[in-house]
Amino acid sequence: MIDGRIATVEKIIASAAGGHAEGRGTVDADDPNKTTLTLAWSNISGQRLGELLPQLNGLDGTYGGALAIAPATAERALEPLRVTLGVTPIGGRFRAAEIGPMKLSAFVNVSPDFKLERLILDQLPSEIRAAQQRERELNAQDVPLKDRPLDWNDFRIADGRIRIWGRRGRHQLGQIQTHFITQFTHLDVDQLVHVFKADEKPMPSRLNGTITIHGNSADKNLILGEGDLELVDSDLGNFAPLALLYNLMHVGGTTRPTGHGTLGLSLQTSTLSMRNIRYFNRGVEARAASIDISRLWDAPDSPIEGFIVGSARPFADLKLPLLADVDQILSVVQSGLTAVKVEGTLHNVKSRGAQFDELGDSLKRLIVGDVHASKGQTPSSK
Repeated sequence: MIDGRIATVEKIIASAAGGHAEGRGTVDADDPNKTTLTLAWSNISGQRLGELLPQLNGLDGTYGGALAIAPATAERALEPLRVTLGVTPIGGRFRAAEIGPMKLSAFVNVSPDFKLERLILDQLPSEIRAAQQRERELNAQDVPLKDRPLDWNDFRIADGRIRIWGRRGRHQLGQIQTHFITQFTHLDVDQLVHVFKADEKPMPSRLNGTITIHGNSADKNLILGEGDLELVDSDLGNFAPLALLYNLMHVGGTTRPTGHGTLGLSLQTSTLSMRNIRYFNRGVEARAASIDISRLWDAPDSPIEGFIVGSARPFADLKLPLLADVDQILSVVQSGLTAVKVEGTLHNVKSRGAQFDELGDSLKRLIVGDVHASKGQTPSSK
């Protein structure tokens, strides 16, 4: 039905991908930010979606959900239009990764000619406060993640949680910029690895952390990113460089994953650098100053390069000369270190034994810094 410049669809009925959808909506041609839409669906087949969209090949399970678009009437709404989406899977999977329920909230501003001016993935301040209070109470009760209710922009994937805040907008000169902050909690690394490489050996580990990305997808070379990640309940001994490191050090396997580690991320000029890596497992402390993945957007054919060193003896137990300088520390340390060169591509990571002299200055500085830290010392300026 059309009333002036307002079009109303009283009933939307559709059957597709093995499921059913119903809804209604209105569009105001003079003010797109007054658009309304409600749409609910059920029993959508993931397998059928994968047949229709090659990018979703490997999706399984059935999916129900609801979409709502309406003017944002709350006093502190971020933009004039609000979009909410909820998805509830039954047996949801994408290849090896479990796909759980998710909820999305976005505030949108659409120009009179129906161009997207700004989109913010966020919720109302009152909703944020309520969610924070609820999370504190659940933490105090030690409620498992799988038993916690969904917040807005909360995605349950790979037996863990991903929470996203984002903003995409058009600047005065017409340039579009996107900014995302993504938080990971308790993600199953083994599931994620097998999404991309089904025949990979087991990689038990849990991933926590935060990643921030900023830029314009039209020029990927200018996209910037940074992050901090933590691995827990981990045994990555089947990762080729670590497998070689453990073999060179004659270190055996473990009965259960107890490893843990941290690393920083930096993305610049299409190169993703994993920095200041420290990973303890099987009695070995593995360190890397930087492992770099260049031409990131060519993945999985992106080249990878770096060095990993392992030590079984704690640095705190090293016997050093009084007021030892950098050269003296490295002279003592290198006899207890085993080095591995990481190379190849993301699809085919290779490794080989390396000599201490091959290590770059940044890794040597990391080692010296860790020696000083283990002994509660301030690095020497010599």
